[in-house]
Amino acid sequence: MKTNYVRTLNIDDHLTRITGSTIRHYVKDALGSVMALVDDSGATKTTYVYDAFGNITTTGETSDNPFQYTGRENDETGLYYYRARYFSPEMQRFISEDPIRLRGGINFYSYVQNNPVNYIDPSGKSWIPAIIAGGAAAGGWYLYNHNETFRGVVDAVVGIFDNGPVAIGSAIINVDFDRARVLPQIENFNAQNYDNPENQIDKSWAYDHIYEAEKLLKQKKMGCQ
Repeated sequence: MKTNYVRTLNIDDHLTRITGSTIRHYVKDALGSVMALVDDSGATKTTYVYDAFGNITTTGETSDNPFQYTGRENDETGLYYYRARYFSPEMQRFISEDPIRLRGGINFYSYVQNNPVNYIDPSGKSWIPAIIAGGAAAGGWYLYNHNETFRGVVDAVVGIFDNGPVAIGSAIINVDFDRARVLPQIENFNAQNYDNPENQIDKSWAYDHIYEAEKLLKQKKMGCQ
């Protein structure tokens, strides 16, 4: 039987699943993990309990809902699909190397720097603070499309990570109050391009503009233009 989903524009943000005449709504925590499925009356039908790395215990009504830990898909083999690679809750790590290599840290297999309580990694390539992920993406995409300063910062950061919409989304979120992470990445990027100064990113420019982008994004999240 066909299942339809109601989602927001935020990444991995599922609201409702509809299978035939059965409607279930998602209840999630700050990581985006599905804690329960409830019916239209608010009665809990299925409950999910996780340890820090996503090992799951399910109780209640049987459901084939695939979206569980951090809102990602449980493929029923004990693995979760994080777009670029698979994550194993049992092993508490990814099962393949980070495709961005040293740009993601010295451990090619670690999941969110072993801090799954505070961070998520929806792309499988770049961990982000869970508490700001939704709001940063919503306000950030607007600024990326409408503000030249903010877009310039994001494009510069994308040059450090990777190409494509997932990288742009990660960069938008990384700009948000996270200079402590972005600036060391810029230093590493410049060191790798020591013989190609035309490809380097000016750190002073980045610091000033990331600060300005932070303010723009904060204003946008508060409902200001």
